[in-house]
Amino acid sequence: MRSTLLASRRTVEFVGVNLKRCHGQRSQSEYMTREFASKSGASSQGSGLLRLGGWVVSAAGAATAAAVGLAAVGYDLRATQFYSTLADRVGTPLLCVLDAEDAHNLALQLLAMGLAPVDDTERPRLHTTVLGLPFRSPLGLAAGFDKQARVLLPFFGLGFGYVEVGGITPLPQPGNPKPRVFRLPEDQAIINRFGLNSEGAAAVAERLQAAGSKVPPGCVVGANLASNTVNVSNPAAFAADCVSLVAQIGPWVDVLVLNVSCPNVGRASPAHGNDAERQAREQEMDSLVEAVVCARNALPAQDHKEGASGATPSRRPALLLKVSPDLDAAGRAHVASLWYRELICYFCSELFLYTSRGTFISPTHSFRPPNSNTFCFSRKNGAVGSVDGLVVANTTALRPESLQSAGEVVGEKGGLSGAPLKDTSTALLRDLYRYS
Repeated sequence: MRSTLLASRRTVEFVGVNLKRCHGQRSQSEYMTREFASKSGASSQGSGLLRLGGWVVSAAGAATAAAVGLAAVGYDLRATQFYSTLADRVGTPLLCVLDAEDAHNLALQLLAMGLAPVDDTERPRLHTTVLGLPFRSPLGLAAGFDKQARVLLPFFGLGFGYVEVGGITPLPQPGNPKPRVFRLPEDQAIINRFGLNSEGAAAVAERLQAAGSKVPPGCVVGANLASNTVNVSNPAAFAADCVSLVAQIGPWVDVLVLNVSCPNVGRASPAHGNDAERQAREQEMDSLVEAVVCARNALPAQDHKEGASGATPSRRPALLLKVSPDLDAAGRAHVASLWYRELICYFCSELFLYTSRGTFISPTHSFRPPNSNTFCFSRKNGAVGSVDGLVVANTTALRPESLQSAGEVVGEKGGLSGAPLKDTSTALLRDLYRYS
């Protein structure tokens, strides 16, 4: 039988880290603050300064002052409704005054300083098991927010049951030049072209190891694995990067996510072209998945992995494949042929996790994708080249005609995420679920 658990988007409005409001839509408070800053002669973006009532306060200074005040009134203040409301109604609009990437970095600093609200409420009816892992909550944080694994524990303190760090590359790389994040407020969306900026696998692995047994029970740690950009056009080098990442990161996490769908690197584009070109791309994907599966299987089974509390004894990390919402019908069918058993989905940058237990289908089972009369793929359930699940979906390189934001922003290169992807990602989820 299939069972599903779907978290509604309203449920996931965690205060202080509300990505929909900070990246997607500007509140009235934000517009008022922008207007005040403009009249005062202050820059509203990029300066890292907040002009409030004529007083200029640096973001770092404000955070330090807040930390002192928090210490004075006691630790438990962060768990109160008052503190949550203050963070949501005041903190979030102030973050939205800043440039999008500056706001992102400041939010990470505030989390690292322990200034985020805390939700330690136990909710047994939200407990679920996916991929053999116990989740205390079906709400997860997608990769891309905590790229360097700096604030893993504070995010679990917000109440998440799953946090995915990364994307992680084997060697450090700076990503694309700034600016590289753009708000589309009228569409509740953002465009980003970070370009997989990463401090490298060694630095991230050290932080994951340091988290150790501090990760609460029922909190699942995921890591998003990506190749260095210089290797994306070389299939052999791409696979070698991913295999290296499995060895370095695998011992410290519960879930490994193979990122082959980032629209900001050339290799991640959906396979189009003639049949020969498509077949070549699919063979590359098959070889990549098989190499990564073998690397994962070569990891020693851990009775208790540091940094991954709650992991089932004597198990290796689950391996998931992150897919693009831009896949056509044939691409979706091929991706489905690499997957078996379970499906994890969260809407990138919208904090939303979907879990599904699929029925087991024998390796000889074949299926025909909907609306297609030309191809049919065989399932690879349990085979060496099978992943354990799919992450649906990454950002899109396409621009729906329904976008209402200013044309110059819509025209920025990068991956679009947010509300405009709802229908597309839901259709992709429906197709892949149907294949199960």
